[in-house]
Amino acid sequence: KAVCALCTIDLKKDEAGLLELAGEWNVPLLTYSTQELVQVSGDFTSSPFVEQVTGVDNVCERAALASGGTLLRKKTAKDGVTVALAMEELHLTWKEHL
Repeated sequence: KAVCALCTIDLKKDEAGLLELAGEWNVPLLTYSTQELVQVSGDFTSSPFVEQVTGVDNVCERAALASGGTLLRKKTAKDGVTVALAMEELHLTWKEHL
């Protein structure tokens, strides 16, 4: 229930599994170019294979952080799926009701 978006590289923008999951969870699929992902700063788990295919050393962690926030879970892979989790920065505002 806390997932607000699925994020990945633009090379996967038409991937059926991602589109289906985004629809099922009713969240947007946000995609980023190689250039956008390269500009995300942080200490990422690099992969020579991913860099050879995409031009960037890590997609999942960089995409998770592309719009800001904090990395909660570094790259995790199982059964051909690789994910990372990030949390958006929480901004609380208080309004007085009169």
